[in-house]
Amino acid sequence: MKIKNLNIRKKALLVLATGTIALTTLTGCNKQIIDLNKNFNVAVEPNGNNISIVGIQSYNDYDGTSVQIFTETGLVILSSTHQLQLLDIDSRENLDKYVGYLDNEDDIVTYHDDNMGTEIKYGSAWNKRLIDFKYSFNKALILRDDNTVAIVNINSWKDYDDDKVQLILSGGTVLLTEINKLKVVDDSNAMQGALLDYAASLVGSYDNVYYQGLQQTNRH
Repeated sequence: MKIKNLNIRKKALLVLATGTIALTTLTGCNKQIIDLNKNFNVAVEPNGNNISIVGIQSYNDYDGTSVQIFTETGLVILSSTHQLQLLDIDSRENLDKYVGYLDNEDDIVTYHDDNMGTEIKYGSAWNKRLIDFKYSFNKALILRDDNTVAIVNINSWKDYDDDKVQLILSGGTVLLTEINKLKVVDDSNAMQGALLDYAASLVGSYDNVYYQGLQQTNRH
């Protein structure tokens, strides 16, 4: 009896799935029934007159708004989709077109500019990480209201299901806030200057980046 019931249930599910596909075809509905897009190669972040554009090597997403990206320059960034927009883009032309939708000002500074040296790979395949083994971060980026960003060292961190994150800074200060208020970063295996490049892309200039209280005037 259990085997028969199981077979009936399987048949019912098959009929339901077939009916859903048929209904979608007949009505012209364009809702994605199943999410098969597990590839994002660009992260875009508007911030005032600046639009940061970062090439993604791989990524993880979680419950809530938290997202973790591994950049082509070796940075690992834990942030929020309240800030970042992840894109699957097939060409530089389409990327520039999308950036134009966000802001058509001429003074946009992006991490994709030649002087900031990022790489974006177009036409890449599935890059979502199936298992998250990344649990080490050494810095945090705190965006400030005056269009500057502070880079601080962290000793440890903890995240929660409701998008909160707790950091213990190098001086012993404990910070509890929401993930969309800052970025948790690991640059231990990144290219030289990658962290400063990324920070500058968020605020438009190296002059607006502060690390350990000191203004950074260039990428070195």
